[in-house]
Parts: sequence; structure tokens; C-alpha cells
Amino acid sequence: MDLPESRRDLLLATYVLGLTSPFYEDGPPEQHLGAIRMCLASVMPPERVTQALRAAPSDGDNWYASALDPIEAIGCKDGHALFVRYIGAGGTTAIQN
Repeated sequence: MDLPESRRDLLLATYVLGLTSPFYEDGPPEQHLGAIRMCLASVMPPERVTQALRAAPSDGDNWYASALDPIEAIGCKDGHALFVRYIGAGGTTAIQN
């Protein structure tokens, strides 16, 4: 299945949301959003980053909508592994921008 670029961008943004969540869960949402934006900006132009962060699946697009939660969960699992590796299992320190 060939997904349009905008859908791939939303899937990536969803993964990055999960990936960064363990580091920003106690911080302000704006700080977390900034981290997501920075991660995405390293692989796509700014206008695509903005579109991906504002995107939502179309009504009736069940496969696509049902893929978002599992993709975020995979990102969160990966992010938690990174958090434990770099901060420690008992760490309470979040990354500061």
C-alpha cells in the first residue's frame, strides 16, 4: 500500500509524540510540542511539520485512524527505553529545552 506523504507525515508525528512522551510527561505541553517539532524538522520541511501536527484522519478512514494508537504506543515504548538508558529507571528528570 502506497500512502500519501501527508499520511506518512502524520504517522511519523504520532510515533515521535510517543517517543518524546517519557521525557516531557511532567512538563508543559508547549515544551513537548516544541520537542516534537524539532525532531520532525530534522527530517521534513517546516510546512510539512506544521501540516503533520495539525492533521487528523478523515472520517471513515478506519484503518488509518486505528493505526495511530499502536504507533504512538510503539514510540512510547522506544522512548521509555531511551529514557531508562540515558536518565535511569528511577529518574525523574525531564529533558530541558
